[in-house]
Amino acid sequence: GRRGRGAVSLERLTSLLAATTGLDVSTLGPGGLQAALRGHVDARDAGALARYCEAVASDPEERRSLLADLLVHETSFFRYPGSFPYAVAELRRRRAAQAAPVRVLSAPCSSGQEPLSLVMAWLEAGLDPDALVVDAVDVSASIVERARRGRYAAGELRSVGRERLARWFVAVEGGHAPRPEVRAPIRWQQGDLLDPSFGVGGAAYDLILCRNLLIYLTSEARARLVRTLRRL
Repeated sequence: GRRGRGAVSLERLTSLLAATTGLDVSTLGPGGLQAALRGHVDARDAGALARYCEAVASDPEERRSLLADLLVHETSFFRYPGSFPYAVAELRRRRAAQAAPVRVLSAPCSSGQEPLSLVMAWLEAGLDPDALVVDAVDVSASIVERARRGRYAAGELRSVGRERLARWFVAVEGGHAPRPEVRAPIRWQQGDLLDPSFGVGGAAYDLILCRNLLIYLTSEARARLVRTLRRL
């Protein structure tokens, strides 16, 4: 029946996503795939779901759009706060041993809190902003655009604290935005770490921040990602 065909289509879509994007849909919890599908297709309509599967299989843009809705974009400023002074100390050591700016990759960068936190920690250590380059990358073009706009509501700034808020942000309509000196070292871009060509030909990074991505991947995709991180 229609329900049976719909279940087959969901199974096919799950396998298709694992094969093409490396995403293990089971890590998203019960109903995770169906929830993400709501903005794309009526999953209760077996025929429409089957046609959508064909579109995802044949159209990379449709695949990326679904993947962006499936991935968890939860983040916050200074998440795991002890990691930032450690990172800055390591970057300072590397900067002392080279003439070029230190290079950092933050991926997935989500809505920007992680790379911005790193820049704030760098500046608070009294280090030269021109000596730091941060590539902030996410597979979702819309989330990268939101990070590039840099508008954060009060609830998103709870972990910043009053002193940092006054020092590094300016009030704007609907919330606060990071000051230009915090944004300057960051290069926002859409990109996929699981694309074999990602970062090919570029200079090596001194530090890579890659949080909470491997837990959502198949074992094969995890191995591919680790190889890419080693190359980068």
